[in-house]
Amino acid sequence: MNTFNEFPACLGLTLVDIGAAEGIHPRWGSLSNPNLSVLMVEPEADAFSKLVGDSAGRIKATAVALSSEPGTRTLFVAKKGRCSSFQERNFDFVDLFPNKERFEIIRKDEIETHTLDGICASQGIPAADFIKIDVEGHEHAVIAGGQKCFSDAIGIEAEMVFAPIYKGGAHFCDQHKSYTEMGFELYDLQRYYWKRDKGRTLPSPGQLIYCNGLYLKTPERVLSESHTDSRRVAATLRIYATFGLYDLVETLRDLASEAGMIDDELQAMVSAELSKRRYTKARQTRAGLLHRILIKLSDVTARIARKIEPTERERDYFSADQNLGH
Repeated sequence: MNTFNEFPACLGLTLVDIGAAEGIHPRWGSLSNPNLSVLMVEPEADAFSKLVGDSAGRIKATAVALSSEPGTRTLFVAKKGRCSSFQERNFDFVDLFPNKERFEIIRKDEIETHTLDGICASQGIPAADFIKIDVEGHEHAVIAGGQKCFSDAIGIEAEMVFAPIYKGGAHFCDQHKSYTEMGFELYDLQRYYWKRDKGRTLPSPGQLIYCNGLYLKTPERVLSESHTDSRRVAATLRIYATFGLYDLVETLRDLASEAGMIDDELQAMVSAELSKRRYTKARQTRAGLLHRILIKLSDVTARIARKIEPTERERDYFSADQNLGH
């Protein structure tokens, strides 16, 4: 477990998960952690029912659909509910790949929409520290209706599409532009590939289709924002550490100390955690050698495994990156 998740100074860290069908990622620690507040937004009925069953205490779930403004929109309901979208699928492209049946449209529903800023206000959330967004190509509209919430955040995890799997859906370039204009910088990508039917059993990744992108504000940017206080500094440290970005942790600790925005208890905890992870020259040499050996072994093992029998997941799509962060 990440010790940063247990820091008492991190009380009030708020996550907003838009498209929360899969639940909160375990990287954030136990959902029973009193240091964590979560708002999960999920309109799909079955997924929402599970979220309600799993939620407790500081975890809230709301069954609403988000868009650029309040009103109604046509939802293209897919055979696999979690593939439903306000954006129409581009079946000329999707049909080139296996497992396309999950995208089959079984009906069209007119449903009520809300804005992210409106929902956060109604739920008593003045600002989100971290936002995860996965809304099947409708991200551009959700961003438009959540300008305050996104702008006030410290970090964003966003699904972003490279290939034309939607008609008129948000593209990687559009989202990247929106996030950078709000002061975020891209730190990592978790890439996903699809393979065509002809090559499902061959050891090749296929075509890059989408990714999960990690966007964060730098320590300098966080400290320059007028609404930053000691609680927000602590939340930022926790977010950086959660994704293994310890260079940012150390930078923010030092800058916040100079600005008088970090208390002695938290500063001591951060320093202790960093000292556990810091490389000595000898340790760095050993770790570097071990890392190279493990990478080589992993590559050889993966090649052998795929020649023997690819997994069902690899036959349909291949993820080149296991996780966001380090």
